[in-house]
Amino acid sequence: MMYMTNKKNLHEEATKATDIVEFINSHYSGNSEYEVDEPELDELLAVYGKNVQIAKDDLQRLFDIIVNKVVKHDCTDSNIISFGITVDEKRDLFQIGVSNTGNPYPKGLDNRDFELGEEDCIVKSIVEHYNGCYEIPNAEIYPTVRLFLPIYTEEIKYHVLWIDENWDSMTSFQKHCRFKYKMELHPFETEQAGFDEYDKHRDFYDAVILDAKVFLNRVSDIKSKGLPYFISTRQQDSFEQKIFMIYYHDQHLYVKSNDEDKFEKRLCEDIIKAIEAAPDRKIINKYPEILEWLKTTDINTYKDMLDILKIHENGDTTNADIFNKIRKVLEWTMRFCNKTGFLQTKFTGCNLGDCSKELGTKSPVHVQRSCHSIVFVCNDGSHNNTVDFLVKAGKAPYLIRSTVFELLNILYWMINK
Repeated sequence: MMYMTNKKNLHEEATKATDIVEFINSHYSGNSEYEVDEPELDELLAVYGKNVQIAKDDLQRLFDIIVNKVVKHDCTDSNIISFGITVDEKRDLFQIGVSNTGNPYPKGLDNRDFELGEEDCIVKSIVEHYNGCYEIPNAEIYPTVRLFLPIYTEEIKYHVLWIDENWDSMTSFQKHCRFKYKMELHPFETEQAGFDEYDKHRDFYDAVILDAKVFLNRVSDIKSKGLPYFISTRQQDSFEQKIFMIYYHDQHLYVKSNDEDKFEKRLCEDIIKAIEAAPDRKIINKYPEILEWLKTTDINTYKDMLDILKIHENGDTTNADIFNKIRKVLEWTMRFCNKTGFLQTKFTGCNLGDCSKELGTKSPVHVQRSCHSIVFVCNDGSHNNTVDFLVKAGKAPYLIRSTVFELLNILYWMINK
């Protein structure tokens, strides 16, 4: 028997997380059938959070089956349910143990005799649906089941180029950045590989972390690129550190000491502070869902959309050049819909109207109207016709704003359809 999740659960699992500690406390404390111990929590929850990537209805079904089984196990006459939550850092999973610690198994028995019975297939289907698993550990002296479920990862907000020959020995730091600070570190072992990557995708990155040797070798190159940069070194009394202390006043240098938490906190908070101070960041933070999606889907369209939003946010109501930029983004949406199979009419570069009509038949009414309006306005505005004249003359002071919102309507629908 296969577990089938409903549409509501599919939406919830994609957009929401369940606080596992709050869930256990609210659903299983105060039960008349059994006592519940305070959950034992791994200290790594301070880094990874307490949110598990699973719909709440599905999590409750799992726990109801497992708790019911350990409570009703034949070997127990006193029921104390214990929950333990630890982090499996290698697999980015929560390990959630459920045990009945009221009485141990009688002598000669252990947990290998424990079974979930006919509901085993339900538990298996649910956890596998969320890319997890479960086990019944043989050596336990109490009825015990362990669930392994994915840790909820919030949407990445910052992308940082990381050049360090020893990065693979710091994978925990990389994961902490992702889970605690919403910061993805993109590692490269050699300075050549790292700078080649930056030259190819410079608009993708918000900052760069380098080791001291790389910085000293490429100091002028790094400064010319304009990205906020941060130098990390493990050598407390190194020659490189003395150079930084003299010439750079320690403002960019981060020395990894025995207090890794302090090092991590200072470095990550300073990176975020520098990124947030960048001129474009206010716009990126105002339209995060659309811009972050474009940034990871097509970097050139991301740059075009950022330019469009700059014109809009600056209150420029007479810049008719924006219509060419909007048309360019709209043309990309048609190619994207072709590529994903959503749009059957092949976009040729000259049939924007036909493609937008088909798209309109597959979208909500507000998106249909946005498609119709934006095609008409941008075709006219990008060919120096009436729209171009009216905007430049200041006779249509709200047209740029309304057309930008039409485009945002279409992009938001594409992301969430």
